[in-house]
Amino acid sequence: MPDKLKQMQNIFYLEAAKYNVLPLDNTTLARWNAPKPSLTAGRTEFTYSGTLANVPGSTAPHILNKSYTITAEVTIPAGGAEGMIVTQGGRFGGYGLFLSKGELGIGRGKVVFLYNLLDLKRTVWEGPELSPGRHTIVFDF
Repeated sequence: MPDKLKQMQNIFYLEAAKYNVLPLDNTTLARWNAPKPSLTAGRTEFTYSGTLANVPGSTAPHILNKSYTITAEVTIPAGGAEGMIVTQGGRFGGYGLFLSKGELGIGRGKVVFLYNLLDLKRTVWEGPELSPGRHTIVFDF
């Protein structure tokens, strides 16, 4: 049996070298969280205004495993407001700062921050309901 195992190991390493899969690496989470090449590398402040959609992850702020502050200037009309202020994420997780629609037991128009960590843990912060007028929302994580 040890001879057969040695033979199979030799074949494995020959094939691995042939298909360029060496070195073997089991640090999936560390590699996933590591910064990727980005046009925004090194930036610590981002300013967005108006309606904006589909900002690629490579050009969005890299906040994984870091403390950060989100500041939003909003104007609430008479009758209140609901909807997303800022969001970033993908298939496996992300975050959103929004004014609640009144679902999930959170009152309509309340400031809410939701963070989804790989669907393993969700953090929800619920702030006040905003009255009509101008407001500055500051969220520190």
